[in-house]
This record gives sequence, structure tokens and C-alpha cells, in this order.
Amino acid sequence: MKTYEVILPKFGRMQEATLVEWLKKVGDRVEEGEPIFSIETDKASQEVKSDAAGKLVEIRVAAGSVAQVGDVVGLLEVEEGQPVSARARPPSAELPQGEQTSGHVGETIPLEGMRRVIAERMVASLREAAQLTLTREVDVTETARRREPEISPTAIVIQAAARALANHRILNSSLVGQAIQVWDRRHVGVAVALQGGGLVVPVIREAESKGVRELSAEIAELARRAELGQLTQEEVTGGTFTVTNLGMYGVDAFTPILNPPEVAVLGIGRWVDKPAAIDGKVVIRTMGVLSLTVDHRVVDGAPAAAFLKEVADRLQRGDYS
Repeated sequence: MKTYEVILPKFGRMQEATLVEWLKKVGDRVEEGEPIFSIETDKASQEVKSDAAGKLVEIRVAAGSVAQVGDVVGLLEVEEGQPVSARARPPSAELPQGEQTSGHVGETIPLEGMRRVIAERMVASLREAAQLTLTREVDVTETARRREPEISPTAIVIQAAARALANHRILNSSLVGQAIQVWDRRHVGVAVALQGGGLVVPVIREAESKGVRELSAEIAELARRAELGQLTQEEVTGGTFTVTNLGMYGVDAFTPILNPPEVAVLGIGRWVDKPAAIDGKVVIRTMGVLSLTVDHRVVDGAPAAAFLKEVADRLQRGDYS
């Protein structure tokens, strides 16, 4: 018999994950490629498959604990001569068990799982980037007039932003180390709040090429699958720009936080009818606020303002399809 380590693999850009559930117990037989445990990151839930066939002989990281990528979470006993994936590795020096967070009865709520990962990412984002937020009120009367019930405001703004990025390419970039990577395609992440708490950002690929009906349907489907924990790692990675909407909660303007390594995120406030001065007369118009946060290390104020103006102009004209 040989013993192999069961490790936490890396998916996308993740650095750590919460081990949600062991799908096998000690003593159970596991086949190569069979799911052995499930994890949760700030972006998605996912099952991890075994790299070898054998018997689970030890669990080192309990369900509910946080583990780092590469941590040994368990041990698998494999028969001599049994084929083993190249990814499987024999035991190395003893590694510390992943830190376990215990809950408390009463008013104290443990900062763990997705909530903990989100907290750490947000603090890291604010600490590492020079974040600058610009806000602009937009007359969306024509867009609101044209909009059909099945078309979401988020879809309209995503399309406007994705198409405007073609003329303001520096906002569709990532800062990786000391290099700025400017992307040709606009893969727009859309922030989705989960009913049970937490936030995921599934990505709409090549959003610039899609109509608002297609975007609305895709947003709805991604939100549905996010709530069920069915998003794959591929669906929550690879974004080049993010849009987040708090308008449905009655929020007018806010300060969106960057989703590294992206350098820009656009926030959507509520659309509301209010008095406005047009040609010297007070009329009722539908108004909304856009909040754009950029990484000032990459994007200066003037280019950010120019991008925001183009998005606002498109919405003011009702320019969507």
C-alpha cells in the first residue's frame, strides 16, 4: 500500500477556500475522478475530485475549516500498482491543519466561509489599489421610456459600458505585478448578492456583442444558478470590468470597490422620477446616478470621466439594442 496526500487544488485565482463538506468518510473507497469533498470561495462552490483510487484513511481539515491552496486536507491509501494521476503526491513533511473557526451562541457571528474571504479581498483591494470614485447624475428618461419589462436596467448599463470600453480601453485592463494588461474583449462581471448572504461575480463573456434581451436572460440565469451554488469556477473568473447595481435597494450613489486585478468597476444607483430644469422649465425626468471607481495607478481622472460621460450619453439617448 502507498499513501498519497489529498490536497486543496487551485482553481482560477483563488488562494484559499472553505472546505464545506467531505463527500466520503474515513474508511470509504474513492475512485479516481470521483468527488471527494466540496469547497466554497468568495466566487463559487465546487466539488473537488480525487486524483487517485483508494481508501480515505485520514481527514486533516474538518468541514467548515479554511485551507490554503496546496494544503494537505486528507490522506488516501492506494494499492500497489494502482494507476495514480500525475497530480497526486506522496506524503511530505507534516503540514499544519487548516485553521478552524468555531461559532458562538448569541449575538456573535463567526467571520468565516464566503463572508471571511470577501472581507479579506475587500480589505486587500482597498489596501493595494489607489481607488478613486467619480459620480455622475444621468437623465435616463429616454432609456426608461423605451425599456420593456423583461429588459433589466443592469443589462442596458452593461451593454452601454461594454461598448464604451472600446473607446476607453485602459479601463478594460488588469494590473498584474508591474504590467498593465489591456484586453481586446470585454468580459463584464456582474455582482450578484445571495439571499443567504455573500456576493458572487459571474462573468458575461464578450458583453459588447450581445443585445439587451440576451444580456437580461444571461444575468437572470447566472443569478439563479449562483443562488443554487451551481456556478463553475470558469464562470466566475476572467472578468475584465465589473458592474454592480444597488438601485433596487433604493440607493442613489455609492462607492464600488475594485475587483482586483481589474482597474474599474461601475455602480448603478436607482432610477427615480424627479423635477429637473430643461430649457428654463421645470419638468419631471427619470434620473439615475452612476458611480465609477478606478485604480488611479492605471487610470487618471480625465480618462475615467470621459468613459463615464460616454456611458451617460448612451443612456441619455436611449442608445441600446
